[in-house]
Amino acid sequence: MQVQITDLVETIEINPTELCNLRCSFCPRSTFYPNRNLHISIEHVKLIKNHLQEINYQNIVSFTGRGEPTLTENFEEIIDILTEDKTWVLKMHTNGKNLDKYSHLIPKFDILYYEVYGSDPKRFDNFEKELEKYGDMKNVKIVQRPDIPWEDKPSAYTNRAGSFETPLHFKEDAGFCERPITKLFIDWNGDYKLCCEDWKHHITLGNINNESIKEYVTNNPTLKRFRNNLLQGKRDEIPCNECTYKTRCNDRWINDARSYFNEN
Repeated sequence: MQVQITDLVETIEINPTELCNLRCSFCPRSTFYPNRNLHISIEHVKLIKNHLQEINYQNIVSFTGRGEPTLTENFEEIIDILTEDKTWVLKMHTNGKNLDKYSHLIPKFDILYYEVYGSDPKRFDNFEKELEKYGDMKNVKIVQRPDIPWEDKPSAYTNRAGSFETPLHFKEDAGFCERPITKLFIDWNGDYKLCCEDWKHHITLGNINNESIKEYVTNNPTLKRFRNNLLQGKRDEIPCNECTYKTRCNDRWINDARSYFNEN
């Protein structure tokens, strides 16, 4: 069976806000990235939904990115829009600091990543017990992430496409990358970004106001160039040439992707 583009795009990532209520040591917010009161608009959310329905999208739509999603203006209205008549899997990454306010929305998510920052196992157990008050939490996955400064353990996280100084061998070993193929990143203002790793905003590839998701994925010339280079393991351009992210895909997936893009 021929591989379709929607089979390859596993996740459409939406960065709904530039606000965050934490300042983790491994995050660019701890050094240069500003906390800004900027949010995705209702109009952009409706446009994204129309684009998803146009391609009958059935994979993951994820609230993630560079801020804490529950700080987004009109958050409840946005969730209502994206859950009505949806065919996709709705996911959110949250630090949980605002969940009391929005606990009634938890059942609307198919997957909820509750990210606990810190290395103390007791803290992880406490979070699990705290979640019990919300009732049925089958859709929630608790992920514990160590709050370790980048320079102390560069292997624990990526360098956010050059946002942190990196030992050379981490970049030299990076090679193939599937991120701009399996994930599509939409910023708060509707901009298509190459990848969630590009915290320095080196490149913008388009905007949902001018290019539908279908048009962007299939016809955007800049995306095609990056995609083809990365499929061959080439990281010649910024931000890819500074990034330490390593692929998590198996050989079968890589061959399917190469076959699809060679034919299209």
